[in-house]
Amino acid sequence: MKCTFCGNENLVKTSFPMESYGDGGASVSNDVDVYLCLDCGHFEFFSTKKANKYYEDATWIRDTENEIKTLYHELEELQNPLTVQKINDEIKMVETQLKSLDITIRQQQELKNSLSELKRKLQLIPGKISQIKEKIRSLEANLKTKKYNFEVGYKKV
Repeated sequence: MKCTFCGNENLVKTSFPMESYGDGGASVSNDVDVYLCLDCGHFEFFSTKKANKYYEDATWIRDTENEIKTLYHELEELQNPLTVQKINDEIKMVETQLKSLDITIRQQQELKNSLSELKRKLQLIPGKISQIKEKIRSLEANLKTKKYNFEVGYKKV
């Protein structure tokens, strides 16, 4: 490690000389490692906590953006008329099979279960759509706040 002011490597870890007056001094904390250059007296500050927080925030933003993209894809799929049509076609097929006289009681029960499951799936689509929209809205609001704080907190120089 070198001093950024003079370039020498004669650094020692120290505490930063601070003075505080009154009760406020009780809450002073150092989240940085401070090194003093013995050649020029320059202080160097290092904070792995801040760097780790930066990477955590950047990862959270990236993951949230990916999750929002996935949710939009799911929403498109559910809102596609072909999805509903496919389920309706399956329902018609099962109903046709149920009308057949050549099925056993066990097959009939399985088809009835399948039919009720398909009808339930069809009924749940509007609820899923509204849940996904709400989740997207919530994630986008959180993402907007986090991105703003990220940009303000980590301005590139």
